[in-house]
Amino acid sequence: MLHCLGYMKIFTRTGFGDSKRSFGGVDMHVPFCGLGQGSKAAPASWVQLSSVIVNCFKTKGFGAIIRDPITGTVSHSIGCLFVDDTDLYAMEEGRLDSAVAIHQEAQNGLNWWSSLLAATGGAIRGDKSFWYLLSYSCSNGIWNYNDIPYTLTLSVPDGPDVSLLSEKPTHAVKTLGVLTAPCGGHAAQLAAIRERTDKWIQKMKNGHLPASHVWTSYLHQLRPGLQYGLGTLSNDMESSHSCLAGTEFQILPLLGVNHNIKRGWRTLHQTFGGIGLIDLTVEQFISRINLFQQHYGTPTALGHKLSASIHWLQLQIGSTISPFQMSYPKYAHLAPKLG
Repeated sequence: MLHCLGYMKIFTRTGFGDSKRSFGGVDMHVPFCGLGQGSKAAPASWVQLSSVIVNCFKTKGFGAIIRDPITGTVSHSIGCLFVDDTDLYAMEEGRLDSAVAIHQEAQNGLNWWSSLLAATGGAIRGDKSFWYLLSYSCSNGIWNYNDIPYTLTLSVPDGPDVSLLSEKPTHAVKTLGVLTAPCGGHAAQLAAIRERTDKWIQKMKNGHLPASHVWTSYLHQLRPGLQYGLGTLSNDMESSHSCLAGTEFQILPLLGVNHNIKRGWRTLHQTFGGIGLIDLTVEQFISRINLFQQHYGTPTALGHKLSASIHWLQLQIGSTISPFQMSYPKYAHLAPKLG
């Protein structure tokens, strides 16, 4: 299979027919790399190769080392990998407490990761890479981010060194299809959701499709796109409630429904006699509960981080029980706040 993929001939198919000329073939000095789109061997091969790189990187001590303040357990995570999208962490209490130490650790980690990728024939794209430096200061109980001008340098195998873009913690960048920022900002993703909905409405109006086809597009195209990543956002209920305000009035006629129907019936599930439009606030609440139930208390890196975060919150508000059992209006002011 690998020999076939590496030395195959590739033609171009157009509206005028197939090309006569091709590229590739057995005469190539360097065969094509990769296992092909949709290959069943690709995921397992990616895991095998990535596991070696991750273990090497982890052995050097890079990553985020998080200690639970109550149980004392330690979790060591180098980052988050999804095919060619990688986020690397640099964090350790006691050793990386200053911005200078974190910057040096991040630069060393970047050098090692770049070298490990080069050993497999890969490389980091400097124009598609960026980084955040999170440094805090506290004033009158309010925590703020420090704006520190540091630079990370990427060594490129076939060119000059590249300086990676340093983003502010408040600036949201799309990662795995979701616009997020370290500060927990959600406005950019909610704005993208609204923009996506407006574009879909305009396309449906221009297409003059029958209501049955619009329903198919709504249920299988628009709705899944709006639900994607909702549980990871940190917005309040008011923001999600107002995100799609006014869009239902435009969507209902396209679905063959009178737009004067009361709002409660619009988002009520069809099982109970409603129209069944998406309620972004309800869907987000469901997503958050599902994520919490799926990962809390599990013996995984994510489960440990979640437990450690809750235990830190418990210490910060001075509670002997779970923070979720306490009155939010009464104790919320004790939790740390970012300005």
